[in-house]
Amino acid sequence: MIGLAGPATGNLTRSAQSALAQAVADALQPVSETLNLAPAVEVRVQRMDEAAALRALCSGAPVTAWVNAFTYVAAARTCGVEPLLVLLREDDGEVRVGVAYDVIVAARIRSAGDLAGERYCRVEGQLEDWAFAALMLAAEGFDPLAQMSPLPAYDSETAALRALLDGECAALALAAGTLEDRLDELTAEDNSGPGDREGVRVLIAGGDALLAGESAGDPLVLPRYVVPYGVWVAAPDSALPAGDDRPLRQELVAAVRAYFAENPSILNRWFGASQVGAVDQSGLAALRAWLDGAVWDMAYAP
Repeated sequence: MIGLAGPATGNLTRSAQSALAQAVADALQPVSETLNLAPAVEVRVQRMDEAAALRALCSGAPVTAWVNAFTYVAAARTCGVEPLLVLLREDDGEVRVGVAYDVIVAARIRSAGDLAGERYCRVEGQLEDWAFAALMLAAEGFDPLAQMSPLPAYDSETAALRALLDGECAALALAAGTLEDRLDELTAEDNSGPGDREGVRVLIAGGDALLAGESAGDPLVLPRYVVPYGVWVAAPDSALPAGDDRPLRQELVAAVRAYFAENPSILNRWFGASQVGAVDQSGLAALRAWLDGAVWDMAYAP
């Protein structure tokens, strides 16, 4: 039996789960007959939250699971799981593999250490942006959670940026590459001159999450400071073989990719994604190195 875990939340209907399980089992049947496997390969699709997926991946069973980037890193540390696919999202003709943020600071801040004792601006309802920025700062040797304090949340990114320019805080997280757009909006709102732009700078730039020109068949390589939208991860080789003589994992990947290619609406409904891309350990090495450098650890473990 091969387990294929999906997200605990989202619209995973029973009919779609059964259809995926049957399609993958049917695709694996020819290879199962040539290997030292049971006459029939059973595939079971079920919901799992991140904690359950982490435990299952490292249980010794032939399990695969769609998990977030942080659960993947925890599982890679714990039992050497293998990443297989990453989710891709398309918007206005641009395809992205994940999210990235820039750490924006007052112009007087020249290094991460200069932020000690300062305050940071945050936007109401946006927890992810500053959490990722904090991990970026931690990887640079500075702990913002211990050495900085937050201001009350602002209702928009432009309001937070205005506070940064006014000296109310010294740091802000913005989606990578959007500082100029927010400054343009602020200029339009305040009818201010271009001099304001000299008051802020990018201290740490997020990675480029935009895919451009990669072959669909080649494993993707994510740059530093990009968090993938989601990763499909397989149990270690001891539980789910990947060798040339027992290519079960490769066939499993091909079956899942083919199913989602034929059923893009399910991929969008389950994951909010438009397609998937191949990935391997080397392609996510920068992510693991970043979180290792930030001394990040999972709150739960198998």
